[in-house]
Amino acid sequence: MFRLTARLVTQLAAALRPRPPSPPAPPELTQPPRTPDPYVWTLPSPRDARWRRWHRHKNPTDLLLPDEDCWQQPPPPRPPNWTTTDNVVRLYVLQAEEIKKPYPQGSW
Repeated sequence: MFRLTARLVTQLAAALRPRPPSPPAPPELTQPPRTPDPYVWTLPSPRDARWRRWHRHKNPTDLLLPDEDCWQQPPPPRPPNWTTTDNVVRLYVLQAEEIKKPYPQGSW
């Protein structure tokens, strides 16, 4: 009797439990393939990946970087365009000193 009651309660609970949504249907094979996203890198072919690993193993210092401007070494830094004889006070400070205060007490 206990087993029958337990089985009945279990089946009733399973029937009342909400079911997860069914997975979406797979796309039909007749649809044209999607165009690849140009901003997502694609994986190289297994042959190319194997060759790259082998080449890195044999030549660890060679990074296989393309000959583009963004991969080139930046130019050496230029020396500063000022000298120690230049006046280091900013112009707005010099102009503020030229302005006379309207009140002799010093408040604006």
